[in-house]
Amino acid sequence: MKKTPVPADIVGYDASNFRKSITINAGSKQGVKPNDIVVSDNALVGKVTTVSGRSSVVQLITDPAARIPGRVVQTREQVIVEGNATAFCKLKYAPRWAQLKKGDDIVTSDIGGLYPPSLPIATVVENELKSGALFQSVKVLPRVNISKIESVLVITN
Repeated sequence: MKKTPVPADIVGYDASNFRKSITINAGSKQGVKPNDIVVSDNALVGKVTTVSGRSSVVQLITDPAARIPGRVVQTREQVIVEGNATAFCKLKYAPRWAQLKKGDDIVTSDIGGLYPPSLPIATVVENELKSGALFQSVKVLPRVNISKIESVLVITN
């Protein structure tokens, strides 16, 4: 069965400086369900958490509670993208030996089955290796500028 994305406009933002969620004007009447994936410009914005008849709340990838299984395109390394309540996200569990470089692309992994594979999420902007740390500290910039988008597509599961 071919899935048709549901177009929606952003009608509300949470009040915090670094947004954790947005409200869109598509809901159960349009076929939107919790855990549906939300994209803009062919890149991941977040996932639907709460649905009512004509609107839905979307957890953004910048939300510290967001955990998205990802893969580094250039190295095939499996990572977790986590929000950190700023305009950036961070990679959790990036192994110390991973040869990550500024400009590397992070895409979704289908581990866990929630996200479609290979959807762009973010780009590496900096990484550092602290001595004795098992994982690198990696800062990534989401591909979508969340403060500038006005409309999104909901990929229904």
